Amino acid sequence: MSSQQQLSLNVFESMEKLLDEATTVGPGATVEYFRAVAYALGAQMAVVGERDKMPDFINIVVSELSSGVEVGMLTTHGIKCKLDAEIHAVKRY
Repeated sequence: MSSQQQLSLNVFESMEKLLDEATTVGPGATVEYFRAVAYALGAQMAVVGERDKMPDFINIVVSELSSGVEVGMLTTHGIKCKLDAEIHAVKRY
């Protein structure tokens, strides 16, 4: 296993543990868990991402998110789906 694959596995296992903990608290906690994950991910992306390349960076992350939902829906619910989303610009106000 490559170091990148190991890192991906470690991240997945850590997030799975936190989700399991939130699930035991209740439905509201799982929603809050996903809000916290989204916020933290966005903040981390902003720290390491280049401003001019942020739309591409977001597209990479959204594409992986979509792939994860597709696999999860298939393995958990037996539902085959396809999700597409694209970010074309990030505007500063």
